[in-house]
Amino acid sequence: MSDLYEKVESGDYEKAARILEIEQSRQTEAGNHLLSEFLGVARHICLACHQSHADVDWHRRAQVMAGSREEEMKSQLQVLLEVMSANNLNHHPPDDRFGNSSDLHGNSDSGRHGMLKLIQSMISNLHHFGSVHQFGTIGPNNSSYSVDKYRQILKPHSNEMEWSSQVTEQNADLKVYCLGRFRVFAHDKLICNWPSLKGKSIFKYLIEHNKTAVSKEILMDRFWPDTDPDSARRNLHQAIYNIRQAFHQHQLKIRPIIFENDHYGINPELKIWLDFEEFEWRLNRGRQMESVNQMALAISEYRTAEELYQGDFLEEDPYEEWPVRKREQLRVDYINIADLLSSWHQEMKDYNPAIVYCRKILEKDDCFEAAHRRLMQCHQANGQPGLAVRQYHLCVEKLKNELEVSPSPETRSLYETITHASLGLGKALKITM
Repeated sequence: MSDLYEKVESGDYEKAARILEIEQSRQTEAGNHLLSEFLGVARHICLACHQSHADVDWHRRAQVMAGSREEEMKSQLQVLLEVMSANNLNHHPPDDRFGNSSDLHGNSDSGRHGMLKLIQSMISNLHHFGSVHQFGTIGPNNSSYSVDKYRQILKPHSNEMEWSSQVTEQNADLKVYCLGRFRVFAHDKLICNWPSLKGKSIFKYLIEHNKTAVSKEILMDRFWPDTDPDSARRNLHQAIYNIRQAFHQHQLKIRPIIFENDHYGINPELKIWLDFEEFEWRLNRGRQMESVNQMALAISEYRTAEELYQGDFLEEDPYEEWPVRKREQLRVDYINIADLLSSWHQEMKDYNPAIVYCRKILEKDDCFEAAHRRLMQCHQANGQPGLAVRQYHLCVEKLKNELEVSPSPETRSLYETITHASLGLGKALKITM
């Protein structure tokens, strides 16, 4: 258990959880059910700690954003109190600081319409504040886009992912591939003229957060952490301008990035297709089909999702911290899909595809014991016990080097079964000879 304590002390909760999982399996095999329960609880705590690490950065950004919102609301409140304290609105129109003399439809009128514009603006801002960090009203003169429209388009983390039924890889204005090599196509033309690596990274960040708006303070802190605020602000404005110019050169009529209330975001009017969201949508569809026992349809969706996964999320940015949480989530989802597909092919006695999927799993997690066992079983079923034995020894090596543990009783038992069967076959062959 000393190794477990070391993992916990160093904050490596994921490996600690793996060690606990293996130990729990051993205790279950030995009939120590109470200890097994304790180990299971400890494993869940480790996983929760691992998730908390990923949440820390999100909460830090949220704190910065909350402070910015409070200051803006405070200034709005002060303006409103000043107007109310005048106490003579029925006799004197407000001054020009609350708007010009045009009403909401562009007609000439008294300053009363300026007050209406002020009230409308404040209501819009309240919608914005209430939604934490979604856009309220955005567009030319803040009049082209309604709050309800943005609520509909910018639904955070919708389980149904309604966009997928509206935007496809074929009809999208913009196609973005984040799984594997990062690529962006505007009307089927590859964007190559990125103004800078920093600008490209900012666009990637906004793509990951495409259903929410991101405050400029977060972007400044994220991409220019050691720069004074004025310089960081200028750098951000220049980077956003350069990104827009790059897309403009590819005849993209809709501005890809919009700005309102000191927040940037991907324009929801843009028909955009994202491979990682399509992957998630296919995964959810597969689960829905599986839940109603439509396995053929479920397998079809899982296969499509597996094919979409051409590599880890933004794998070209291994040293950036901000994509890690999404990358790990998608990697786990992919491993689960490949595990399910390999299991299904094994049950169908279609061993070669099962072997392919198991190898893909081990490329992502070479300590995934279930994949090692399934490979051993498939090689044995294919009449290749030597490959099964070799796979066991590879499993032993990986577990020792990565986690400093031995294979589970289940894996060792399978190995013994295969070797005994091989010895029996060898003796039978000698007798017949």
